[in-house]
Amino acid sequence: MDEEGETAAAAPCAPGVHAPSLRALGQLMATLLQAEPAPVCFKDMVQVLRRWLTSAHACERERALQVCVQLLGAYEERCEHRRGHACEQFGSLVGLLGPLTCDASATSRWWAATCLGRLLQIGAPAKTTDVAPWPNEIRCLRERLNTISSESLLVTSANTAKVPKIVTILSPCLWSTRQSTPRGFALRAMFLLARSHQQPVLDSLLQKRLPTDSDTVELWRSLGRSALGCHILVHLTEKLRAAGKSSHGSNCCTQELGSSQAALEPHTITCSLFEVVSVLRNETLVQRLLPSLLPSLLGQVSETLGEEMTLSLGELGSDDTPGSRLFVEALELVLARCLEERWLRLLREQGVWVSLADSQAHTAGVCLLASVLLRAELVPQRLVQSLFPWLGSPSANLRLTATAFFAEVRQQAGRGGLRAVPASCPA
Repeated sequence: MDEEGETAAAAPCAPGVHAPSLRALGQLMATLLQAEPAPVCFKDMVQVLRRWLTSAHACERERALQVCVQLLGAYEERCEHRRGHACEQFGSLVGLLGPLTCDASATSRWWAATCLGRLLQIGAPAKTTDVAPWPNEIRCLRERLNTISSESLLVTSANTAKVPKIVTILSPCLWSTRQSTPRGFALRAMFLLARSHQQPVLDSLLQKRLPTDSDTVELWRSLGRSALGCHILVHLTEKLRAAGKSSHGSNCCTQELGSSQAALEPHTITCSLFEVVSVLRNETLVQRLLPSLLPSLLGQVSETLGEEMTLSLGELGSDDTPGSRLFVEALELVLARCLEERWLRLLREQGVWVSLADSQAHTAGVCLLASVLLRAELVPQRLVQSLFPWLGSPSANLRLTATAFFAEVRQQAGRGGLRAVPASCPA
């Protein structure tokens, strides 16, 4: 009609054509979903809508949102028997629809909120007596998203954009109920949020105090097995390294945060790191991070010698477990991903792990550990550079640990037991 110059004349007829066309499109989508048992058809339709939902033209976004509402309605009816399972396109749709709740068009904001409400409804548990209802926070959020008030939508959109707030809302679903349906949905939602907002989500999860419960362990392992596992391990390694620098360097961090919180942070990071490493499929990454992981964990072992804390990975809940045990177990796991079995067997036979956690035998354990690492050629220059400043540390424990480590390096070099001595090794 544009080409023929009849747009203006035909304009009055457009609304009459649009409404039945939209109804017909909705019936077509419902039929396609009914005929296709796999979620491939739904995924394809979401992919087609993506172009229009991100259009620069307000009218195109508005119409795409109307179609999206129909699509989600048809999907909900088709998958009523699978209630409580978030649709596979949940993350993609939230990413597309979230910004549209702040759209300049009030109509588009209303449709976007309706779509998000439908998404939450699809993931909500079925209304049966054996499944706990959604927490009030999520139910209220869904109601606010469906309001027709533009001002309310903008406020809700702004609050929804604060990722740590979403994690705070989802956490009760994960940690306060034993029902598999809401927990499964919360785990999936946490994963989807971490994929787009990794740092704030992980930082929020690390605020959970120890001891670690089974749901938190499950969440960290799920993240470790996923495609995000490598990125998460790098993030946790950096967090642990920073925490170590703060605790080794001065007491200002402890004074600002409070002694209990400052002491707890490395333990929380290490517990999370342990779970991620235990399921991570990429051993090469663990080996590449060893020059950062080994000093961080060994430093915490040294600093916590003799501390009595209920923070052992293997014996949570015991009242007389040394705090250093947690870091020793994590160090053992990390080296298990880097060393051949013959070296691991040698460390066990020589009692290295027990010695490291014993204040009386710690230096002997450090010497044995250094000996094995040197023979396995796992003492790169970066590792030496990380340990060297400990020789002048204000911490007597760190000075003792570094002295024992470098004494073994010099001894093996004197015996000719090293193929090459790191260039930066202290004389």
